[in-house]
Amino acid sequence: MSNIDTAFITEVFDPQGNKVMLGEKMASGGEGAVYPISGRNSTLVKIYHTDILKKRGLDLNRKIEVMVDMKDKFKGKLCWPSVRAFNAQNQWVGYAMRRAEGVTMFKMAHPMIYKNHFLNLDRVQVVNYLINFLDKVAMLHSNDVMMGDYNLNNILCNPHSDQVDLIDCDSYQIHVGGQLFRNPVGSPDLTAPEQQGKDFGKIDRTVESELFSVAIILFKCLMLGRHPYDAVGGDDPIQNIKKRAFPVWKRVARHSTRPMVQHLESYATPPKKSVYSNLYRGCNKS
Repeated sequence: MSNIDTAFITEVFDPQGNKVMLGEKMASGGEGAVYPISGRNSTLVKIYHTDILKKRGLDLNRKIEVMVDMKDKFKGKLCWPSVRAFNAQNQWVGYAMRRAEGVTMFKMAHPMIYKNHFLNLDRVQVVNYLINFLDKVAMLHSNDVMMGDYNLNNILCNPHSDQVDLIDCDSYQIHVGGQLFRNPVGSPDLTAPEQQGKDFGKIDRTVESELFSVAIILFKCLMLGRHPYDAVGGDDPIQNIKKRAFPVWKRVARHSTRPMVQHLESYATPPKKSVYSNLYRGCNKS
């Protein structure tokens, strides 16, 4: 898709030619920018950057078209693409989605920042957030959709309830009608060992690889941001994942991170310790 410039876009059109004006840019990332629709606080529009449209515009357009056709399955549950957006020249440039309210799970799981956003946060509320997050992941999997990129900044927690919203859904891996649209992005520190070092745009995400990422997120939230594969013997989490070196229990590694061990031992019964150890070492898929 050439000859498209989205840098200074101020209006977009739906497939029927209805125009809406965009408000001031709210956020910008690697793929695009997000704008509110003037006079409609419940809807946002993501406009892809010019270079992304030139490189991947045709594939993205097809993927978003498929996702829009699936929108009724996720209506009100995710910030799923709902309407394709076009510029004044009738060139596809992005999509509209429901606006979500909340604070990122990254902040909720941070040992200090959470105090600024979740005044009465306790373990019960954290667990409730995680249960709702797991429900949404299960809903996606039941529709053959894989999140792929488990970024804590793309999971929103409502400080006034236990509700969780998922944003940036256009990156998800979609498998429908014999078509597979892969997810080209990912976070190595949340990626399964067998997918480490590979081109995310060329691998098939599976339920098993997804659950590995989910397990790390659960651990980080319950341990206030601590990564289950934190440094042991000088290695970083990514290297430990590659080696399946889970440093929490002494019997797993000679150089354990003792403060984390002691904290977990105060909560976990021996059977649970065994489950945790096997899970993070990749010894089973349960």
